[in-house]
Amino acid sequence: MITGIVAALFVVILARHVIVRVLLEAAISSATGYEVRFGDQKIGTGHAAFFDVHVVKNGDPVLDATRVDVEYALRDIFPGGEHRFGSPTPVPPRR
Repeated sequence: MITGIVAALFVVILARHVIVRVLLEAAISSATGYEVRFGDQKIGTGHAAFFDVHVVKNGDPVLDATRVDVEYALRDIFPGGEHRFGSPTPVPPRR
């Protein structure tokens, strides 16, 4: 019993990156109505980078990007925060 729990926990820890990606893709797709897929992600406390991003609506490609960066403030996600949804004003990508 304990061995099974430890093994399951070990698998979840090893697969957390894939689990987070699948959950994020499903949540973003469900919230926006677009099919959103990305190859990899790096998520921190104030910045997230998504690589190999593909967005499709009704079978038509909307966005194919090598990288999408998102900056946010976790404290602003909750009521009373300075920015709506924890995100400051969008900034164009740096080249």
